[in-house]
Amino acid sequence: MSHTLPSSFREFKPYPSRYLDALSETQETNFFSGVLQRVFDPSRHQVVADIGCGNGLYTAQLKRMAKINLIGIDGNPYGLEQAKKRGFDEIHLVEDLSCHRLPLEDNSVDLAICKDLLEHLLHPDLLVAEITRIVRPGGIFLVHVPNHFPLFARLKFLFSNNIDTFGYFADADRWEFPHIRFFTKRSLEQRIIKLGFIPVGNFSDACPYFPLLKIGPVRRWLARTWPDQFAEGITLAFSKDRSVIAST
Repeated sequence: MSHTLPSSFREFKPYPSRYLDALSETQETNFFSGVLQRVFDPSRHQVVADIGCGNGLYTAQLKRMAKINLIGIDGNPYGLEQAKKRGFDEIHLVEDLSCHRLPLEDNSVDLAICKDLLEHLLHPDLLVAEITRIVRPGGIFLVHVPNHFPLFARLKFLFSNNIDTFGYFADADRWEFPHIRFFTKRSLEQRIIKLGFIPVGNFSDACPYFPLLKIGPVRRWLARTWPDQFAEGITLAFSKDRSVIAST
């Protein structure tokens, strides 16, 4: 008996363009803008690769902060066209970031950014191995993944039985839900360490989630200390060696 899937099932489907279009221009000043300002060092990060860049909305600001070479890599041609319009110096189409080699040389990137991507991949560890290859010794890998199940979102799930606790994809059913991986801080950190990086910063305090608590510093402390419980996303920085200490 053959177990070969029909081509329609084997075909990789990139992040739908309709979700890219739904992003507002005002989101350039959202939480990730603050993270980039804390991590990005224009004196050290001359070559920046945004892997899974989408339409470039979140990292295009770096071109306004310093003269750098900003590279966008994504599986969606439409998104890459938008990134180019936003000032990206290079764009590269990689159809399946789960298994295809990144089109960059070894040790050629000072700062690799991977925002809201690993949760979409069947084999995210293969991409992280590729990022290990392209980041130079002393370079930084900044990764962000959503956290569907902080404490209050778990209460939502208890009553709704809906894994999309924040309503990211209200029009997607479970057969087509874009997120297929769900991380904790420990699981994400351990895997990335195993693949060649050293943790140097935790920026999960940028997206705290504690609806009953309005005191900003306390919310941020909780999100940084226990991101699995009190952050809407997990944001970590890693280095290929111990010479770089990210400011927290």
